[in-house]
Amino acid sequence: MRKFLQRFLLFCFIIATGVFIVISVSSNFINSKIKYKLSSKKNILILGDSQTQCALNDTVLENSINLSESADTYFYSFLKLKKVIPRNVQIDTLILAYAPHNVSKTQDNWLIDESINEFKFPLHYFLFDTSDILNFGKIAPLQLIKNYPKVVSKNGSHLFRIYKNEPINKFGIGGYKAIFHKLNENKNEKPAYILQKKQYHYATIDLEYLKKIYKYCNDKNIKIILIATPFILNSASNEKLFFKRYKSFAANQLPNAIVYDYSHFNMDNKYFADNVHLNHEGAKLFSLRIKNNMKTKITTYNK
Repeated sequence: MRKFLQRFLLFCFIIATGVFIVISVSSNFINSKIKYKLSSKKNILILGDSQTQCALNDTVLENSINLSESADTYFYSFLKLKKVIPRNVQIDTLILAYAPHNVSKTQDNWLIDESINEFKFPLHYFLFDTSDILNFGKIAPLQLIKNYPKVVSKNGSHLFRIYKNEPINKFGIGGYKAIFHKLNENKNEKPAYILQKKQYHYATIDLEYLKKIYKYCNDKNIKIILIATPFILNSASNEKLFFKRYKSFAANQLPNAIVYDYSHFNMDNKYFADNVHLNHEGAKLFSLRIKNNMKTKITTYNK
């Protein structure tokens, strides 16, 4: 029995070592071959969650690339920032999602959410360096262990994309997403953006990565624009209170950042896919608005 156990543990060790080697080699190869380098005309990087992913069309904002992705926390935005910026010295502006939920406990919950990590961690693993792996291990150790083997198949998919010579926004780690239905076509949709009570408190873990993004941009002389895209608001007083708090966080903790707060921007319901996401028509209209803001050098929007 003892010999069997020793052999079994040795077998497991060999398998684990093999998996580790395959993942390490493939991740390094992906990093060396992926097209991080953008057109010299692309001087704006857009990062964030599904709200910026659906609201900012980078074919309308021609000098930008949108690498926002659904349920992205600032942790994942920071991973992308560190890879893209060093390869693209022309980038002088970061547009970053910054809505009330982004500074709330929701962000910390997303970091440890099993269903989110199941698809997001393996997809983004090639972006991780050693410190990122260690930090993620502190945040969600069980998710790290559980989802590590899945990196093999995701890296395989990335290698196929490299073979097909696809751009970075086709790797599943972010890209503009057009939604073609309208709010009134979704009968089950709630009438307004509603914050749960647990969201009224600031995040702790993920806000540290927002501060890292801010410092990184300051150190690189990159202008950072924090943007809240339009959504349909609930009029509850406690939500209004939290809106004030998230604005005050930017003012106190991120003083050099520009804030585009379009959360209250008046848009017809036909431009929404649901209460928090613009459809493709709304995205075109909103992207044109931002494009004009950039041209006229508007430094703030705070209705």
